[in-house]
Amino acid sequence: MSRFRRWPVLIALAGLLLLAVLLAGWVARLPTVEVPDYGGTFSEALIGKPRFLSPILAQTDAERDIVSLLFRGLTRTDAAGNVVPDVASGWEVSADGLSYTFRLRNDVYWSDGLPVTAADVLYTIGAVQDPSFTANPSLSAFWRTVAMEVVDDYTIRFQLTEPFAPFLDQTTLGLMPSHVLSGVPASGLASHPFNSQPVSNGLFKLDRLDDTSVTLTPNPHDSGRRPFLARLIFRFFPDRAAAVAALARKEIMGVGQVSAADLPKVPEAA
Repeated sequence: MSRFRRWPVLIALAGLLLLAVLLAGWVARLPTVEVPDYGGTFSEALIGKPRFLSPILAQTDAERDIVSLLFRGLTRTDAAGNVVPDVASGWEVSADGLSYTFRLRNDVYWSDGLPVTAADVLYTIGAVQDPSFTANPSLSAFWRTVAMEVVDDYTIRFQLTEPFAPFLDQTTLGLMPSHVLSGVPASGLASHPFNSQPVSNGLFKLDRLDDTSVTLTPNPHDSGRRPFLARLIFRFFPDRAAAVAALARKEIMGVGQVSAADLPKVPEAA
């Protein structure tokens, strides 16, 4: 009897084995999708050495490239060129087009752990409005016609003197921390340590800056936007020829805006 009782067990085991083989074959035929992993370092060339790592003082391409990774504004421009919320969760525009009320998110933090609030917006725009601010005359000329009102810690209102359709484009300006710079006039920003040791609210924070490079690491307080890179290094070069030569020697991993004429010079990296 025991021999006959074993048959159902053997049949069941054989069925399970067949099912496993079929499943393995089916899984093997499924298309695979590669997904990025976290970690690693990317090194890229920058032409010139940045002097100012402040959103309102950045002038050169090198400075603007770094600042864009360190600082966020009320809004940002997406890949399609549309202005979308960033530090702000949204906004309301009055019927006459003169009043813009922005509601700030309450989960955006500076790299030192303090929250980004309406006070930071007030300080940043106030610095641009300051008569001693001369870094960007067209920017200051526009903002000096705009009045500001802090409604509460996470709400700020702008009052225009006349309707201005591209107003939202101006609100992509990176914000600066009022708790670090409060009391510093626009004329004192260029010499302030903030330019070389900024407290940022963007995806990255400054890790190291010297005469040859700047190293950025993820902002540990950024809300839910963990970058895949563990480290981003920008090396400074005097001109594009020197940068392309470094790329050919594989001293760096990338150079922005390489011309077609430069491609034959870097066959290994192209």
